Amino acid sequence: MSDRRARLEENIRAFQEQAVKVAELRDKLADLRGQARNGDGAVEATVAPSGAVLDLRLGPGAMRYSHTQLQQEIMDTLRRATQQAAEALQATVEPVLGDRAAQFNEAFNAHSTVVGAGAAPSGGNRRAASMVEEDDDFDGFSLR
Repeated sequence: MSDRRARLEENIRAFQEQAVKVAELRDKLADLRGQARNGDGAVEATVAPSGAVLDLRLGPGAMRYSHTQLQQEIMDTLRRATQQAAEALQATVEPVLGDRAAQFNEAFNAHSTVVGAGAAPSGGNRRAASMVEEDDDFDGFSLR
């Protein structure tokens, strides 16, 4: 009977340790952000690890760009910020989850994909080209 009790106490202790780790991980994940700025600082972006845009700032220097150049600067900055957030996420979960970090990443990435800085979005140039199209209603271009 004492052997069962010892195993039960060990399982309870292991569960409590895991609960503490999960709470710590949850707090760390809540604070994760990726931040990037373009070369001249005219575009700054902050994103969540999922790629959700939390903040986008355009400085006065952004007005020097054409509308298509500005769109590209914004997209490139968002990609770099998202990549940084993904790297921070990996660095945060790996020590806590150990060999289960790969499982976590697969589950997390099933909902969002990160396009590396300078890399073409999936689908190649055709997809990238379709992101910017002429918009007759606004006498210019729109970003999709």
